[in-house]
Amino acid sequence: MRKAGITADLVYQLIAGQFPQWAGLPIRPVEADGTWARGRGWAIWKAMIVLVEALKDNLEDATYTKGVIEAILADHLAAG
Repeated sequence: MRKAGITADLVYQLIAGQFPQWAGLPIRPVEADGTWARGRGWAIWKAMIVLVEALKDNLEDATYTKGVIEAILADHLAAG
């Protein structure tokens, strides 16, 4: 399972700060179910669409989007 440095204490703090009405509710870790992989798939699909359009007339956005795609691929490689 991918942890990314997320602990139960961190989750409690985030919930308390953003959704105080839910502070104190029980939380539990869940097993990885492919959600990260699906999210990366969607993100790279979207980034590629943006890149194709940006290459037509906005090289600054194209450069940024290439970086996004590189980050997605690096995340995939790190996930194993």
